[in-house]
Amino acid sequence: MKILRKIIGIVLLTVFLMTVFSFWCYGVNKDENYELLLEYGFTSDYLDNLSDVFIEKMADTIRETSGEKQANDYYYLLSCGYPKAFLELLTDSTLKNIVSSIGDNEIISVTYTNKDPAFNMSDNSKVVIKRVSVKMKDKKSDKIVGETVCVYWEWLDNKPLIREEDFVAVKWNSELFTYNPDSFYAEDYWKENTTDKWTVADSYTVLTRATQEAIGHWTKLKSSGNIVGGAMIFSLLSKSEIDKKTDYTNKITVEYTHQYRLTKFIIIVVILVVILLTAVIIVLSKKHRRKIQKTTESLKNKD
Repeated sequence: MKILRKIIGIVLLTVFLMTVFSFWCYGVNKDENYELLLEYGFTSDYLDNLSDVFIEKMADTIRETSGEKQANDYYYLLSCGYPKAFLELLTDSTLKNIVSSIGDNEIISVTYTNKDPAFNMSDNSKVVIKRVSVKMKDKKSDKIVGETVCVYWEWLDNKPLIREEDFVAVKWNSELFTYNPDSFYAEDYWKENTTDKWTVADSYTVLTRATQEAIGHWTKLKSSGNIVGGAMIFSLLSKSEIDKKTDYTNKITVEYTHQYRLTKFIIIVVILVVILLTAVIIVLSKKHRRKIQKTTESLKNKD
């Protein structure tokens, strides 16, 4: 009986010591994760709003990456499930706007779509479109709030023939989603002629084109360089209760449209009108000649 009591006592003491040790390790790891994020530029106010689990996830993400001190938003989105290859294409301002669009919502799924290059018919310039669609839910009500869509596009030509009427259009199922006009942000990237460096040409918070089931962003031209691509972020709000498990990414599509200039259209119309008028004049002149010829012949016959 005494031996049994000793065994039980040893087991209980071991469990107690292991529990104390695990809590001590958790506290040390927690402090290490917190300190690591502070070292990478995160503020204590920023970190205090995050759960310990997410802080640990962000710290592990930093350890698994190359260790380069990227923007805070980069590691936050990487921890949320955004693909690294996509985030590295975007500027700090774009990353910040993505984080703002997520807000206090909880991310359910992240879908990355890397489209094959699409060819437009006007000048055969190539454009590649990459899209990340994020399904989110409200933490309190557990209701699906909608999707945040981030689109990145890049022209593959060294000197693409981009028109001011060109735009990247995103379309969705209007029965499922409605557009949030306060969520739009877009950038155009351009490259200097002398270097390969990409910089932000312009940023926009007002849409160029919007309907209930599509939005479009027109590109602008910079005389001092070549527009090489751009990015666009916006939020779609769900109209009704959406199933968490169902994938609705096929309900959101991205298209690149190359518009013909109005001047080209006018020139074509003028040419067609000239050809038509010329044909009419030729036909009328032939009829007039025949009429004169008949009149002349009738006068000769009378003589």
